[in-house]
Formats: sequence, C-alpha cells, structure tokens
Amino acid sequence: SIGNLQELTSLWLEQGSLGGTLPAEMNFLTNLETVDLSQNFFAGRIPDEIANFPRLQKLDVSFNNLNGRIPQGSYRAMEEFIVNTNQLTGEFPRSVLQQKLTKLSLHNNRLSGDLPLNEWATATSLESVDISDNEFQGRIPASIGSIRNLNTLAARHAGLSGPLPRQLGKTSLEVLNVEGNSLSGSVPRSYANLPFVQLAIGRNRLAGDISFLCSVSTFQELSADCARQSGIFCPCCTTCFSKQQRTSKNNIFDRSTG
Repeated sequence: SIGNLQELTSLWLEQGSLGGTLPAEMNFLTNLETVDLSQNFFAGRIPDEIANFPRLQKLDVSFNNLNGRIPQGSYRAMEEFIVNTNQLTGEFPRSVLQQKLTKLSLHNNRLSGDLPLNEWATATSLESVDISDNEFQGRIPASIGSIRNLNTLAARHAGLSGPLPRQLGKTSLEVLNVEGNSLSGSVPRSYANLPFVQLAIGRNRLAGDISFLCSVSTFQELSADCARQSGIFCPCCTTCFSKQQRTSKNNIFDRSTG
C-alpha cells in the first residue's frame, strides 16, 4: 500500500495512463515535497489532507478528470500549484495564496465566484498566474498589483468584468492576456511602463486611445478591439478584432491586422 511509504518525499507518476481515484492513503504521506500526477486519467477529488502537508512544494495534477472543490488548508510550503485542465468546481482556492507560491495554474476548469480581493498581497513571490477558461465573476483585484515579480497573468474567457486595474502597472508583467471577458473602461496609461511581450485585451468592452502603448519596444503581440469603430484606437496593434467577434472564441474571419 502506498500509505506505508511514509518517508517518501517525491511522487512522480506523470503520463502513466493511470486511472481511478486518488488513494485515500495519500493522506499519510506527510513528508512529500513533490507530487506530479499530471497527464493521467485520475477521477474523483483531490485528497483534503494534501493542503496541509508541511513540506509540499509542488502539486501537479493537471490534465486529469478530477472534480469537486480544491481543498482549503495551510499550503505553507507550496511553490507550484498546478491543477489545470480538470473538472474542478467551487470557488477560487484563496488559501493557496501563500508567500512562497511562484506558479498558480487553475485554467480550464469550472471554478466560479469572485476572485479574492486581498489575499494576493500575501503571495509576494508569484511570477505566473493562469485562471483562464473558468466561470468566475466580478473584477480583477487591484491587489494583484502589489506582486512586483509577477510576469504572466492569463485570464482569458474567465467571466470577469469591470476595469483593468491601473495597479498592474507596478508589476513586471510581460504577458497579460484577458481576451474574451466583459472588461470595460480604458487601458491605464501606467501599462506603458511594463516590458510587455504580449498584451491581449480583445473581445471585451474596452474603449479609448491606446497609441501610448506604441512606445513599448518589446511587443511581439498587441491585440485589441480596434477594427473599424470597435472601441479601441490602436495604430500599432498586431491584431484587431471587430465588435462582432467579441462574442466568438473561434471566428477568425472578422480579423484584420495592422
């Protein structure tokens, strides 16, 4: 039984064509530092006790068929929390936002509710966040702007609304992808100070002149709703979407490039 391996520190079973539920005996493996069960066929829930393993630094259960809520707990040693591409439900796992966390990957699940407002300020080591393709609601929290080392924020098709926080201009963002939400207002001028490689803000309800971003020399992609009176004026965008395409994820025929 796996429960007898109580001194085990690493569990690597990725791409093993394994199925069934995760064994309850995993709750006894409290010395684990790394768990990688990605790209299998596991179903059922993530064991609750994993959230309180005192040494667990990396949890990767991505690309499985797991469901239910993400366990709440201390996650005090967690650095990489990777649970994307499952069928997880419930609210954002706010207790995961701890000081040592560097990577948070929740995309392609069925998570819902508001994003946490203040807990982001605790996660001072975060570098990469992907919450795309979920069913969240509400705004992008301004407190994300307190994470100075954040270089990637992906929240495409995530159900979000409200403005783009000007506080994000205080981060180190190189990639910001918020396509396919219901964001409104204008793009903050503070974003011109960021070392963007990709800024994808199309298929939203944003408006205004973003020509001030043309001075950012690092861009490889700048996409917005800038085709024929669609709301955004952007003379340097690499991709422009029209009003009609805001409602479609896959229509590539109503796109112009500039």
